[in-house]
Amino acid sequence: MNNQEDSRKRAATMRDLQQRNRELQRSLEAANKELDDLIYSVAHDLRAPLTHLDGFSQLLLDSASGTLSGEDREHLGRIIDASRHMHELIAALLEYSRLNRAPLAMGEQDLEELLEQALSAAAPLAAGRNIQWQRSRLPRVRGDAGQLQQVLAVLIANAIKYTRGRTPAVIEVGARQGEQGETVVFVRDNGVGFDLKYAQRLFTPFQRMHSAEAFQGIGMGLATAQRILARHGGTIRVETAPGAGATFFVSLPGVAEE
Repeated sequence: MNNQEDSRKRAATMRDLQQRNRELQRSLEAANKELDDLIYSVAHDLRAPLTHLDGFSQLLLDSASGTLSGEDREHLGRIIDASRHMHELIAALLEYSRLNRAPLAMGEQDLEELLEQALSAAAPLAAGRNIQWQRSRLPRVRGDAGQLQQVLAVLIANAIKYTRGRTPAVIEVGARQGEQGETVVFVRDNGVGFDLKYAQRLFTPFQRMHSAEAFQGIGMGLATAQRILARHGGTIRVETAPGAGATFFVSLPGVAEE
């Protein structure tokens, strides 16, 4: 009798914990949605005054350049550059907040085809570079084609960017099955790398491992990739060391289909 009573109590406790977890999950989802809505609203409202700042600064520079001193023209130029950089940040923030708004168009996707699209988009970055591409065929997976292509585009663009100065640059793209049966796609490069203890910063919006003077960018690509993968039930991680390149591993649930 005592054993039956203990079993009933444990079962009741388990149901209570599961219910609390569901409530907590709903609360977190609601809080995230509220935060995304706030980010979207604020970023959207900032665009109009920033456009005026940029436009009127350029108008002043064009119309009064003959009467301005060299120092004044330089100051105006810096205002214009800063406002345009802010436009880029706001556009990236809006895109980031839209990720959770757009419904996923889930279906069977050929990652090889999506990789070709990513490589085509990155062609201007690779122009004139000595890059050795090492590729093995990527499998078919289930996901949203546009968002998975965006993840591959981010990883390819970063590999090209951070191998600048390497002759030749070596970029490898491949896939394997993970330990838990998931599909793992990796992008490996022989670029500058970084200290692994700072790796988590990579996936935070606007965080960078290198200065803007050394490598251009605003630090949103990998944060966007991580959010996309989270929506797919996947993950992203990195292995790297200073001067030893980096390897990014993207894991997607489910066994790959050749």
